[in-house]
Order: sequence, then structure tokens, then C-alpha cells
Amino acid sequence: ITKDDVNLLIPSFCLIIRIKDTTKLNPRFLTAFINSNVYSMQVKEMVSGGMVPMLTMGKIKEVLIKDFTIEEQEMIATFYENVCRREDRFKKIIEIEKEKITAVLGGGENEQ
Repeated sequence: ITKDDVNLLIPSFCLIIRIKDTTKLNPRFLTAFINSNVYSMQVKEMVSGGMVPMLTMGKIKEVLIKDFTIEEQEMIATFYENVCRREDRFKKIIEIEKEKITAVLGGGENEQ
């Protein structure tokens, strides 16, 4: 969240993470980590509760992040962002291809 997000309403089930020292932890790297399978696997092991699974703030603080230099974090963050951009492009391509198939098969036409 940035200064542009002042007065933003955050639901109670969301968590705001503030990084105190960005010379030690790159926020973009943290985003990549939180969206990784490594994080997901750790969190899945920590979830408690039967009908309504819960993940407490205390448990989130126990998540282990491998120690990377700030330069390595920057490289990982950039790589992650590039992967996300490619993923978005591929999704758009697939959507267009599906539309083509629909059009070829006569989708959207009332005539038979």
C-alpha cells in the first residue's frame, strides 16, 4: 500500500505487511515469495481449524524466507514480474484463440 491508498478500506481478513528496512527486504521480492509454491506449502502446513481453516498472524510470522542478498532479491523480483507479464500475454492469446474457435464453429450466429 502506498500513500495513494490513503483511506483505503481493508477487510478484516486481509493483512497489511509493512517493510521497515527495504535495504534488507525488497517488497517486490516479498510479493514474489508470497505468490510462490514455497510460501503456499508452508502456510498449508500451518492452517488450523476444521470447518473454517484459519491462519493466524502468529503463524504467518513463522514463515521461513531463504536469506538472499538485496541484489539477488531484485533479480528474483524482476524474473517473477517477467513471468507474470508472460502469463498475462499467454492468457490473452488463449482467450483470442478460443474466440476464433467459437467463431469458426458458428458461435454468436442464430442461423444453422
